[in-house]
Amino acid sequence: MNHVQAWVSKRLETLKSFTDESLRALDLAPDRLQAVLCYLSIDTNWFSFESELGGSLLPYYWFD
Repeated sequence: MNHVQAWVSKRLETLKSFTDESLRALDLAPDRLQAVLCYLSIDTNWFSFESELGGSLLPYYWFD
């Protein structure tokens, strides 16, 4: 996880375009990332997050 902050620093402007808030490299520091991953490791939290994240996606069906 210690490499994430450096990765974010190099791609900060791109990542900002996907968020509603102003994102800083420190927002993805190892301790904060660990807290998010611990939170999402709980099934009910993950299912809630996944449902909200995917709620605006259109379903895609493959027809033969």
